[in-house]
Amino acid sequence: MRKLLETAPLKEEKQRPEKTGAMQQNTTEILPRMVIIGADFGGLQATQTLRKAPVQVTVIDRSNLRVLPPLLYRVTPADMFPADTSAPILRLLRDPLQMAVILAEVTDMAGEEQHILMHDHTVTYDYLIVATGARYSYIGHDTGEPCAPGPKSMDGAVLILRNILLAFEGTERAKAHEPQKMLFTLVPV
Repeated sequence: MRKLLETAPLKEEKQRPEKTGAMQQNTTEILPRMVIIGADFGGLQATQTLRKAPVQVTVIDRSNLRVLPPLLYRVTPADMFPADTSAPILRLLRDPLQMAVILAEVTDMAGEEQHILMHDHTVTYDYLIVATGARYSYIGHDTGEPCAPGPKSMDGAVLILRNILLAFEGTERAKAHEPQKMLFTLVPV
């Protein structure tokens, strides 16, 4: 990808309907526009790879914070405060002044016109990287999702922590042995 971008000819400004990104050009030529949807591991890796490439980079993500999933496993046993497992996207980018970050949710993509549509505006691009991440698969048993949250998101980790703490409180209040045993049974998968 980097070799392709380095050898790509610069286009004239009059052919551009709008500029996207934070990089300004003093000449009549501007750099190709690269849009990265998602600022998780894949999106952040792409920004690091393109840091010195001759492109305007725009990162679109629906959240300002990037959660670090390996640390979320420490939230569930109440070993770490949830806010300590995330960092603002701009802090994670090495050269945030060379890139534009848009806090928005992508609603549609017009591939032939090379437009990214959001609720309130549109961004055009020359190159596109979609790095929106993944979600859990319950292997056809989606009814189990409310009962078995995954600890790879802040909400999931806090929900697991809440369920564990409520189970501890329930066992303290239970008078008979069987309800205590049932409430105190936790199955990590």
